[in-house]
Amino acid sequence: MAKKNSLINELILAPWWVSVCLAGIIYVGGNILSGITSSNLGFTMVATVAGAVTPIFTIVFLFVALISFFRSFKTKAQLKRQESIETLNELSWKDFENVTGELFRQRGYKVEEMLGGGADGGVDLRLRRDGQLTLVQCKQWKNKNVGLPIIRELLGAMTAESADKGILVTTSTFTSEAGSFAMPHGIKLINGDQLSQEITGLNPPSAAPNFAPVSAQPNSSTPACPKCSQPMAIRTAKRGTNSGTQFWGCSSYPKCRGTMSI
Repeated sequence: MAKKNSLINELILAPWWVSVCLAGIIYVGGNILSGITSSNLGFTMVATVAGAVTPIFTIVFLFVALISFFRSFKTKAQLKRQESIETLNELSWKDFENVTGELFRQRGYKVEEMLGGGADGGVDLRLRRDGQLTLVQCKQWKNKNVGLPIIRELLGAMTAESADKGILVTTSTFTSEAGSFAMPHGIKLINGDQLSQEITGLNPPSAAPNFAPVSAQPNSSTPACPKCSQPMAIRTAKRGTNSGTQFWGCSSYPKCRGTMSI
């Protein structure tokens, strides 16, 4: 089953203006109620309590709105600062989840997140769009490939929640067994290179993330990597003196960093 957030956590994850509106409703409603005079003892007690707690709850909800605003601002700023897999791996695990969620949010999805740690049941994000539910698991791994057990865990969560699709995002790569198992079960695999390309704007903008497969089938115009013999893909240098220059890069990056000039 999906793990539930508390009311305060839900408000922190919601747009900041939601908490501001609630604070305004509480403030106005509480003051109106406390200002009503009545001969009924029970109503008088309720009005007295309302007058006492209204300022407290108003301040609480305004404070939650402030947290929500700064959280949203921070996540959007972090997404803009990402330049490569290396910068993604420098984030904390929770910030990595938040940045991934913000990426999908900017592509038109309604994103449901979780605050805090603990077991997540194989789900870090829930995406909703066009009446469909997509479950997302994020793995910020540097030197370890994501294997079949993680894919099975996500599939189990999809079955339990009757989800339409699944997406597994990692800063690393996937084992061949994971790739073979995922596709027929409606799970999309997004490796670190694909995620970095989408975030840094190397792929054209679209209504949803355009995670085109990095691997390419060898043909007469696609050279093999000089280091691992895998097919290569055309990439564009983002920094340094060769910024903007295209080159051949190994499709297995970051596992293999072989390059060739075009």
